[in-house]
Parts: sequence; structure tokens; C-alpha cells
Amino acid sequence: MPWTVTISSPRVADADLAAYRWFVGGVFQNETVVTPTMDPVQGVVTIAADGSYALTVASRDQAGNVSAQSAALNLTLDHIAPVIPNAPTIVVASWA
Repeated sequence: MPWTVTISSPRVADADLAAYRWFVGGVFQNETVVTPTMDPVQGVVTIAADGSYALTVASRDQAGNVSAQSAALNLTLDHIAPVIPNAPTIVVASWA
């Protein structure tokens, strides 16, 4: 079952800013077009399976130049329940 994750990043102060590009494990996922009043900027990524992932963002200007990717937000997804414990046993029983 795939995960849909909404992430955000503060808007950088750059008059030429056009979009934020979202990455999972260094692989491009999608792009959010940025408006002058959008802060923070939100994006949605889809992650196919449980595991650990590094989420990053890069900015793109009006000319199409793309920045380096940001520092990573590390995310671990796990939807599998832990093992069921054994039935309880009586350790001490007494009359009150």
C-alpha cells in the first residue's frame, strides 16, 4: 500500500523563485508552483512501501535553473503491527 506524505518547507526570499521540487531518496517526485504569498510551501510525495527515506527539496527559478537539494528530512514508515505477546500468567495470588 503506498503512502501519501505532505511535506513543507519555508519559502526562500528570492523574487525569481518559481517552484519547489520535491525528492524522495534523491529521485524527483513532483513540483509545487510557488506564489509570492505562499509560505511555507507544501508538496505531496508518494512512497511505495514501508522503509526509511530521505526527503529533500530544491528550488527552481523562472529561467529553469535548479538549486542543489536541501538537507534531508529522514522519515521511517512502518504500518506493520508488532508481534502479539503471549497470554498472561499468574505470578502471585492471595486472599485479601
